[in-house]
Amino acid sequence: MKKSLKHESEHAQYEIGRTLFDEGKTKEALYYLEEAAKYNLWVRTKLGLFYYYQMAQKEKGMEHLQSAAKYKYPPAENAIRAIQHGQNAQITVGVMNLFYYAGNIIEESADEQFGEPNFGGLDIRAREEEQAKRHGLVMGGM
Repeated sequence: MKKSLKHESEHAQYEIGRTLFDEGKTKEALYYLEEAAKYNLWVRTKLGLFYYYQMAQKEKGMEHLQSAAKYKYPPAENAIRAIQHGQNAQITVGVMNLFYYAGNIIEESADEQFGEPNFGGLDIRAREEEQAKRHGLVMGGM
């Protein structure tokens, strides 16, 4: 399975890691989750929460969260803030994910109904970078 890893997207790596964890293969799961986290801030944030809460490795969890937060990634920043205030950051990030996906559904529906938005002269590369930022992708890795 590891041989095909370099051909997989970070989302596929994340799903492989989750599946392995659900099967009780934690060590193998962490390999895939760590690989996926190199290129995706959302996965890095989820991995930080995983270490912090499920693995009880709070320091390592905070390292991942801070690594994502240094890119000004709101879910990671909010998770850190929640932890600092004694709140459960998993709930905070879960609510943010809910709003994110609801926003995507609304955006897709609006695009279907009204067409693609006009970015007022914004070039395609800038648009792609803005979309990547919203989706938590890291350009070029860590």
